[in-house]
Amino acid sequence: MSHIHTPFPSNVPERCSILKFSDQVMLIPGSSRLRTYYFFMNSNNEIRKQGLLKGYSTSLTLISKCAEADKSWDFTKYAPSGYAQILSMAAMFVMKIVQSTYSQYINIEEAESAFWSVVSMMQNASVDEYDLRHRTSIILTTLWDVHLSLTKEREKEPSLNIKSRLGASILHDTLWMWREKIGINEATARRGLNSQSAASKSSSSSNPSC
Repeated sequence: MSHIHTPFPSNVPERCSILKFSDQVMLIPGSSRLRTYYFFMNSNNEIRKQGLLKGYSTSLTLISKCAEADKSWDFTKYAPSGYAQILSMAAMFVMKIVQSTYSQYINIEEAESAFWSVVSMMQNASVDEYDLRHRTSIILTTLWDVHLSLTKEREKEPSLNIKSRLGASILHDTLWMWREKIGINEATARRGLNSQSAASKSSSSSNPSC
């Protein structure tokens, strides 16, 4: 972790400014993913807080650059599907910070705007009702609602329950939450509807109309 805080050379801004967009959207996610490891540190730690806030800031930068490219030339429509996951993780990082005690250190309106811009990009890039981008937009929307309902979590530092996936832990943690809070309920509802449908068909077949 200490290496992340090593000072950069003074000419880094000049170097970054000449990078192509494609290079930037490959390097920035790496920086954000590295800072995901701060979730693994114990709470009430200043280094942890600063690291996660830097990760949050990096996620905002990634979302902003992709949103600009999306307006210019429909970036998310033509980008490889992996970018849907990259943007999802950035949105999840933002969501974790917003729905925690760290929200006092950030601009909430800016964070919410960034989160919903990812949802909008996924919706605009979707070409089918059940494709990856469409499902991503639905999952992110429901996850935001779930976090809003967990008022006690907003009184705690941001955390992860799943930490075994290294830099992708935030993705697996939030998807597991979606599965537990939303996915299982939807599956139960679908099973109930299927049972009702089967019972209705059985009733109709056993009682044919005259």
